[in-house]
This record gives sequence, C-alpha cells and structure tokens, in this order.
Amino acid sequence: TTQIQYGDSKSEKKRVETVIVATGEGALLRGQVLGMVTSTGEYKKYKADATTGEEIPRLILLQDADATSKEVKVQALRTGRVNKTDVKGIEATDYKAFAELADRGIYCDKRA
Repeated sequence: TTQIQYGDSKSEKKRVETVIVATGEGALLRGQVLGMVTSTGEYKKYKADATTGEEIPRLILLQDADATSKEVKVQALRTGRVNKTDVKGIEATDYKAFAELADRGIYCDKRA
C-alpha cells in the first residue's frame, strides 16, 4: 500500500487534524476527499452534487478507515501538498473541486 505523501520540505506548511467521519460512509481509502456536513460537523465522502456541506471539498484522508456501522476518528490533511494521483473521490476533470482544495491550502500536483 502506498502512503499519501504530503509536503516537499520542512519549511512547507502542512496541517493534519483528527476529525470524525459519519456513520454509514462505508470503507474509505487514504486519499479520499472529505466534505463536512454543516449541520453536524461530521465529515463524509466528497459529493459534488450534495447540498448539505459535503459538496465542498475540505480535507484529504490520510489513512484507511471503516465507517460502515459507526463513526470513526481519522487523521486528515487540512493544508499541504499531495500527489494528484493519490487523491480519491474527485474526477480528474473536476477543476472546480481542485480549485476549492487549493483555495483551502491543499495543493494537488502531478508527480511521477
């Protein structure tokens, strides 16, 4: 398994936070983009067509997790730089989502 690589140097700002993924989200793989449900503050998989908050990409999951039957605490990237090929849950042509991540301080690069 490949681990999400973030940040190029010690001087680059990166921030990792512990957040709660809502019950019922199923299996999540590291690299999954998360959106926050505004009414609960819990995170769900990013869904571009949602209307409850998870349509706004906010974080990138840094570990595999299973939220099928219960909420789980996970580590997620709040700001930093990631390899675009490691990002899950956003289509490569969803330029708006990648721009929103960049506006929040998560930069997705193409790296070999």
